[in-house]
Amino acid sequence: MMNVDKYCDAAFFEVGWYLDALQAEDVAAVLRSAAATDADAMHAMIDQRGNELREIMVLPEGERAATFLRMTDATERHLMLLAAAHMARSGLAWLQAASTSAADPSVQIHPITMMLRAAWASDELIRSYPSLWPFDDGHDPFDEFGEG
Repeated sequence: MMNVDKYCDAAFFEVGWYLDALQAEDVAAVLRSAAATDADAMHAMIDQRGNELREIMVLPEGERAATFLRMTDATERHLMLLAAAHMARSGLAWLQAASTSAADPSVQIHPITMMLRAAWASDELIRSYPSLWPFDDGHDPFDEFGEG
């Protein structure tokens, strides 16, 4: 049983935790760190360090914060926080798309109806998929929108 809806609130809280952590680092400093890399490198880092990120992300908040603070290289810490924020935001986007479209496998409906709901959820996810830069401040340090 899944019941997707109940996970959205928890994911929203997690996203907030990472945004707060990034703001505590000073967004201008995080922006400078982000400008030192590009989207491909960020995605490669998420692929290479995904297990490490997941291990950090499941820690209680205090241990999680301490783990990030032990990263003494500010650029590494900023990029890891950005990567974790992206993972959390991506998870929330998926959960919201599945919830909005009622694409929840715990619901006993006809397989074709579920397929159609999943297609709707996929389209919604594509439209709402988060960028690597989590702030709506006019910056695009990873040039994801081809403006740089």
